[in-house]
Amino acid sequence: DIMAAKSAIEVAEQAADAGPLTELQAAVDANPDDHQARLDLAIAAFTAGQHELAMDTLLDSIGLDREWQEGAARQQLLKYFETLGPGHELTSKYRRKLSSVLFS
Repeated sequence: DIMAAKSAIEVAEQAADAGPLTELQAAVDANPDDHQARLDLAIAAFTAGQHELAMDTLLDSIGLDREWQEGAARQQLLKYFETLGPGHELTSKYRRKLSSVLFS
């Protein structure tokens, strides 16, 4: 699917700027309200194959401030859904979680 391939390329390009996973996790731990650190952590985690960590991190950010940077965390999560594809078990699981966060 062309959309999945395009999303995968965008995700890979973002990863080059994300930084080391352990440093990013430490930054989030030190300042949980730092949405940019959360976004960077999610990007690094997804690229490292830690998809659930990435998506949980984005959901946490959405729960704290869904409008930060015009919904950047939600947009990133949707990009991950495209990358994984609609049939992937994590896509289904995290779509439900996203709905729960958005409509709670």
